[in-house]
Amino acid sequence: MWYFFSTIRQKMRAAMLFFIFLFCTLPMQSQAVEEQKPVHVHHPANPIMNVLLGDALQPTQFTATSRFVVENEHQKVLMTLKKSEVVEITYENGTYTVRGPQETIVAKLPVQVTPLRGGKVVKILNFENRPAWNTTLNDNIFFHTVKVIYSASSNRTLLVNEIGLERYVSGIAETGGETNLSYVQALLTAARTYALYNIEHCTKFPGQPYCLDATANSQVYKGAGYTHRAPLVVQAQLATRGMVITYDSEPIIAPYFSHSDGRTRSWSEVWNGDYPWAVSVADPCCSGETLYGHGVGLSGEGARYFADLGWGWKKILKYYYTGVKITSRY
Repeated sequence: MWYFFSTIRQKMRAAMLFFIFLFCTLPMQSQAVEEQKPVHVHHPANPIMNVLLGDALQPTQFTATSRFVVENEHQKVLMTLKKSEVVEITYENGTYTVRGPQETIVAKLPVQVTPLRGGKVVKILNFENRPAWNTTLNDNIFFHTVKVIYSASSNRTLLVNEIGLERYVSGIAETGGETNLSYVQALLTAARTYALYNIEHCTKFPGQPYCLDATANSQVYKGAGYTHRAPLVVQAQLATRGMVITYDSEPIIAPYFSHSDGRTRSWSEVWNGDYPWAVSVADPCCSGETLYGHGVGLSGEGARYFADLGWGWKKILKYYYTGVKITSRY
């Protein structure tokens, strides 16, 4: 009988210990479930530019200055990485391979690398873009998203920066060593307008997964590295945020060039068709010089001259683009 009650007591004690253990661990299990929240990826709210950076190496190596993710082109998160961790991405025969520190993932859709915090950058470790005047610099860091995407029409695997328009504008390297804010504001507003037109009419590179490239063929774009070392450009970008040049309430193409020979050219003198805002105007500071560039729209040297005379950036733009308005687009 004593043995029977002893056994009962042991079983009851074991049961009580089990329930105590279960009760104590429930909050921890609940907390673990709560921590498994969806990853929030920062994506820009203003218009999106897709700009070609160059060809992707096999593999291309990425890191970032905050936690970051690798997504597919539908923004489905495939891998989450810590700050400064390295991920390698390759493309071969229709398959993207993503190799991280802990796992390897294969995907059929194009993939992209995005920081989880706004204002942080993606760094392409084996991407070379060094200015000739200072080869210690390497413009290989970019805001928002860098895509690895195969282009069937060119049979190349490409690096494309998907970036909000304002961040894109702050990385445009069309001014160097400038000190006149009005001039930079005028030039960046023309550049923003040109970019927005090409976002809304993405036909410059038919069949390609980008609207502009990063060269003078479109607009010279250097990314976040240039933004960080060009405070006057950032000041001008912020002061003109969302402002574009319009005619009949629509953004114009807004071409610009270096300097003229004393007058700008009308659209029809250079290209097919005509636009009422693109007529020839006098460019007095360039008289006697040789035309450098296509000659249509804003003259860079002329804009600098008028800015030095005290003209505001809107007056400069309305001089070179006839009959336009400067409007806030967003």
